[in-house]
Amino acid sequence: MNLNPTRYWTVSANFTDSQSILRNVSSAAARWIAQRMPIWTTLVDQAAAITWTPAQLAAEPQHLWWTHNYGGTQTAQQNFVAFVQTPLSTIQQLEGTANPQISRYSFKGSTNFRLSGITDHRILKNFNVGGAIRWQSAAAIGFYGVPDANGVFQTLDVHKPIWLKGQYYFDALIGYRTKLWSNKVPATFQLNVQNALENGDRLQKIGAYPNGVANNFRIIDPRQILLTVSFEL
Repeated sequence: MNLNPTRYWTVSANFTDSQSILRNVSSAAARWIAQRMPIWTTLVDQAAAITWTPAQLAAEPQHLWWTHNYGGTQTAQQNFVAFVQTPLSTIQQLEGTANPQISRYSFKGSTNFRLSGITDHRILKNFNVGGAIRWQSAAAIGFYGVPDANGVFQTLDVHKPIWLKGQYYFDALIGYRTKLWSNKVPATFQLNVQNALENGDRLQKIGAYPNGVANNFRIIDPRQILLTVSFEL
């Protein structure tokens, strides 16, 4: 929408409503996992009798690769549950629904006003001032987990998103129009301030653990001040 309330004042606004619907989610990956699972879960470590300790052999007499910890923090099974099964299950549960991790609504409004509409001062009337506001609605940065009997999160509840509240950003500008070189060349000087309220030290959450604690962040762009000069030749 573009409006001109007066010949000196312009206003524009844009509003969007967008949804991302998940369809046919990871069907190829699910089929491949189903084919490989019988192999992964029954694969025997032939070197187990040589390299495993007596305690390990007693705990895992079948010498299964799937459930043995080879000195890391997780077994193959635990790694699969954490990094494949849980996120894949979450995506599959969202089949046919709008992805809450995509902001549905966004708005941008801007305005510009020439001071010649309110003053005849020989300098002030050449100025124009304006600004803009940008907003996007809340988006999910994860989902709360469903704890098992031991309090361990094995699955995520897609009906309980972890929301990041809506975000606002502000811009401002001031311009001055004049003529240079014996009033022969029109020139415009404009100072733009983008993300006017940001001082460069703010982090925004973009991911969270199943208990709601943020685990991933991005740096919000700091305030930027830009000076441009244009000529009409």
